[in-house]
Amino acid sequence: MGFLKDPYAFICILQTVLSTTNYRFILFTAGYEPLESIVRSISNEASFELKNCSDDCVPLCNGRLLCFFGSVPYGWLFPKCAAVIHHGGSGTTAAALRAGTPQVVCPFMLDQFYWAERMHWLGVSPEPLSRNHLLPNKNDDTSIHEAARLLSMAIHDALSPTVKARAAEVAQRILLEVTTNLEVGDFIYIYIYIYIYFFFAFGFHLRVIGWVYTLLIQVLLDLLKNVLV
Repeated sequence: MGFLKDPYAFICILQTVLSTTNYRFILFTAGYEPLESIVRSISNEASFELKNCSDDCVPLCNGRLLCFFGSVPYGWLFPKCAAVIHHGGSGTTAAALRAGTPQVVCPFMLDQFYWAERMHWLGVSPEPLSRNHLLPNKNDDTSIHEAARLLSMAIHDALSPTVKARAAEVAQRILLEVTTNLEVGDFIYIYIYIYIYFFFAFGFHLRVIGWVYTLLIQVLLDLLKNVLV
C-alpha cells in the first residue's frame, strides 16, 4: 500500500466506477493508515455509512463499497466474488487461481509483473493494468474518470464468458495432482521460502534477485504445463 500516494484519488476512482456500473467492491486496506483515515473521513460525512460502520468494516457508496481494515481468508472469500483485483502477489494469485475466479492484476514491483503477464497468458485475466491506470499521477476530474474507465473496461473483460470459463477450468485442473505429487500451491510455497531466504541473505535493494525469482518460478510452472495449459 506504500505505492498508494493519494488514497483519496483512489477512493474517487472506485466511486466513479460504482456510479456507472452495477458492481460492488470489497476493499482491503491492508492496515495502510492513510487509506483507512480517508475511508473513515468519507464515512463520517454520510449518514448511511456512519450508522452502519464498525471497527473492522466501513461501508461507502450506500453499502456498495465495503472497506475492511482487518483480514478475511481468501480461500473463503474469493469463490464468492465475481472477480479479484489485486497487485499480483504470489499468494493472492494462487488463491484466485484455486478459487477459479477471474482476475484483474495491477503489478507494482518485482515478480508481480511476471504473475500479471502469466495470468493473462493463462487466459484468467485481461491485459494487466499499469500502475498509472489505477493510480493516476494527477488528482483531477479528467484523470479520475480516465482511470475509472480503464478499470471498468478491465473488469468487464474479466467477466467475459471466455475468461470465466478459463478460470474455472484452471481451478479444476489445479485440483489434480501431478506426477511429483506437488500441487500449484506447493510450488508457490517453495517459491515464497526461497524469496524470503534471498531477501534476508542479500537485501531488498538487489533488484536483480527479482528476475532470479521470475526465472525460478518459470521453470516450476513449466513442470506444471500439463495442469495449467
